[in-house]
Amino acid sequence: VDPEGFDRETADLDPKTTLAVVVSKSWTTAETLRNANKVRNWIVQAYDDEDREAAVASHFVACASRSAADKVAAWGLDAEARLFEFWTG
Repeated sequence: VDPEGFDRETADLDPKTTLAVVVSKSWTTAETLRNANKVRNWIVQAYDDEDREAAVASHFVACASRSAADKVAAWGLDAEARLFEFWTG
């Protein structure tokens, strides 16, 4: 994500009412996770002393393969409730 582009595109958004969708089949792609972490930081910073883990859990969903469920969970999402699986066939 271009830092200036991110700031420009999120200027009129409220991080407390934003839902972010992170799409990564393996949940290991460096660029995707770097971008997801940028959005994550933007959202959690809006919560000051509040529960930042809860903010992550409620403002993100993941699209990934079922085999990445442990990585999605380690990132802070409930893999049973917030993971939409890739389907390939």
